[in-house]
Amino acid sequence: MQLLVNEVFRFQGRSLRVLHTADGVATCIDIDLDKKSFPFRIMYSQIEEAFFDETAMRIKDPFLLGLHGIKEEHIKVARNRYENIEPLLGEEGLFYKSERFKIIERCSEQTGIHKHSLYKWLILYWQRGMSLYALLPNFQHCGGKGKPRETSVKKGRTRKNAPGQAPVVTDEIKRIFRRVTDKYILTNKKYTLAYAARRVQSIFLQLNPNTPEEELPCNPPEKSEQL
Repeated sequence: MQLLVNEVFRFQGRSLRVLHTADGVATCIDIDLDKKSFPFRIMYSQIEEAFFDETAMRIKDPFLLGLHGIKEEHIKVARNRYENIEPLLGEEGLFYKSERFKIIERCSEQTGIHKHSLYKWLILYWQRGMSLYALLPNFQHCGGKGKPRETSVKKGRTRKNAPGQAPVVTDEIKRIFRRVTDKYILTNKKYTLAYAARRVQSIFLQLNPNTPEEELPCNPPEKSEQL
């Protein structure tokens, strides 16, 4: 399963952003701005199981932002906030409740910025996408919200198959097939094979986002057989 830093996904009724990954653990934060959120840890195995069960899904980042129409004075505010929290960002201890207060208190003493302000800016930075623009004032009123963010880094797995070449049947694919077969085929609910095939592809894409269509593990039967 791929899980990238700064990705957003739904899990257990919440929209979460990935802040850090290491040793089979994802550190995440709830991105609901109306909630008091702090980083917490989830085992990869829990997230992966939820993707297999179709109870978790990757979602579009609601804070993707175009740069058109942003006022220069707002950028200056964001830049000032960023410069004040930047010394904190390399501190992995921020992800742990037992260490976070001491780290922020030390930064407050060094910068003269009240620790409550540092806390507020840090949480906004994490929730809104971990960039300077996450710290803009009146963020929700900035132009271009919802437009794709330009990036030079292509997300997704490395291409392994030539166009039209069937993917290798991995243990992951076998597990997906078993799960879908048990849930949709070996039941009395009369799901079609076409529907089951679509479920296989949907789960596979949650685990391996941006996979080209020709590399998906199965193709649905002809449309006449579909629901």
